[in-house]
Amino acid sequence: FEFIVHICELFAILKNRNLKVMKTYLMLIFLFIGQNLFCQSYKNLDKYRGFKEIAIGMYFYKYEKNIQKISKSNINSFPKAPDNEKDLYLYSNPSTNTIFGLEIFAIYLNTVKDKISNIYIIPRKPDDNHLILNFYKAEFGEPYSFQDKESGDNFFVWQGSEIAIRLRYQLERNNHTYCIIEYLESFKKVQKDK
Repeated sequence: FEFIVHICELFAILKNRNLKVMKTYLMLIFLFIGQNLFCQSYKNLDKYRGFKEIAIGMYFYKYEKNIQKISKSNINSFPKAPDNEKDLYLYSNPSTNTIFGLEIFAIYLNTVKDKISNIYIIPRKPDDNHLILNFYKAEFGEPYSFQDKESGDNFFVWQGSEIAIRLRYQLERNNHTYCIIEYLESFKKVQKDK
């Protein structure tokens, strides 16, 4: 309400001035308001580092009793496990079993220099109604989105200064859409740390 009061005061001052000056001020005000309405809230994004129990940037050995290392030769035994060059772990903890009301099938972790660099969350059931995507849109604004031409998967990305969140929607053979949620260090942070 204070902002509206300032705008009203500005109108009162400008009422007796040149119409062109008033139009310029109004354009700047609406440009500022519009930009803030449709921007992502990066301050909020960097607060979301994972779960209360486990988060990006934490030392993984703190969770040794809850993690199982996955070897490259055994990766096919773990459904939907990410296949990349980083060390990979399966995380399990009874207190971390749902996200957005959806039961979690698996949580995979990547580490770099003994710190958690990626968290992959695989819900057990499909997200045909895009509940997860809608939550993140409401929280952080419109994401950058694209479709992988090879797989047909749809990606939605929010990038902060420390953390990025990437959703991957996959259409499975059963015609349901499954979502993989990934928390990772942002590109900006990785470049800063080099």
